[in-house]
Amino acid sequence: MNLRIALKTPKVSRQVFAILWSAFVVLFIVAGWLQERWTFALIGVPVTILLGWWQLVMLNRLYEHITELVFFEGQWFIIEKDLKVAIEVKKDTVTWPLWVTLKYRELDPSSPQSVRQLILFRDSMKESEFRDLSRTLKFYKAS
Repeated sequence: MNLRIALKTPKVSRQVFAILWSAFVVLFIVAGWLQERWTFALIGVPVTILLGWWQLVMLNRLYEHITELVFFEGQWFIIEKDLKVAIEVKKDTVTWPLWVTLKYRELDPSSPQSVRQLILFRDSMKESEFRDLSRTLKFYKAS
């Protein structure tokens, strides 16, 4: 089985995280209103807004360098712009309903033990590609 997945910027994931961070801001405001002490809210709201903004920026740049994930003849590859990098997918890779946490090691002799992690959101690829990816990962993992 050969698999080629083109990665796009996730959109629904950004919206879900934006709603989550907005709920935290509302929680700080409601807590301040109920307790009639605004010190905690005055500290929490700006910190929450900054963390939420930072996370959304990171989600926008998630696949900035990685364009595709390829499985060809039993070997995994990550396509970075014009560079094709052979990888070994680790056993502790996890498939969740909305994303895949892909833990991998580049097959590079200079750094043999460095394990990296890539989060592949369901909405960053086609639905059929996500199903094929999760099925393929069940059978083709290293130890």
